[in-house]
Amino acid sequence: DMKNIPKPAIIAIAVVTLVAVVIGAWTLVNRSFSTPEGHDVHVATQDPLHADPELAATSAMTGLMTWQPAQQESPQDAAAAIADRLTGQLEEYATSNAPDPVLPEPWGQWADAGDSVHAVATVADDSGSINNDDQQGIVNVVVDQEVWHPSGNRTPYSRFTADVTVKNVDGQWKAERYEISDTEY
Repeated sequence: DMKNIPKPAIIAIAVVTLVAVVIGAWTLVNRSFSTPEGHDVHVATQDPLHADPELAATSAMTGLMTWQPAQQESPQDAAAAIADRLTGQLEEYATSNAPDPVLPEPWGQWADAGDSVHAVATVADDSGSINNDDQQGIVNVVVDQEVWHPSGNRTPYSRFTADVTVKNVDGQWKAERYEISDTEY
């Protein structure tokens, strides 16, 4: 019962509560809006997409096989978006500005429906990468493609294995070409 608590104790509790709220709010505001001090100029970092041949291969294949048919004319547009990760034949294809003459059969249906095709490429469990030397290698990857529908549903589209040739170009690993070695569906 509040009537039995002495008035100075109620005032003390109110003051302590108010101080805690003010300190909490001040801390929150300072954490949210303050800028960190110092800098990390002395820390050398490498872009992992370019520093590792396996990551370069999987990243390139994911980008090459992910399509937005409603916004893109052909898969060449997807390649153009990642041209900086490519070299050789794939870079020539990416920078050609020439749409593919033959599209995947459902391209028009995907475009009309607002579907997109998402790919995920992973290093194949059984082989990993074969580095011929520190300048070129072949990475065996598995690519899974799904059609993502505006409803949120997903439909498997394709699963294949490819040998991706990667080259070290000025200290950066880039995908040069790929050859499909096995198609599951």
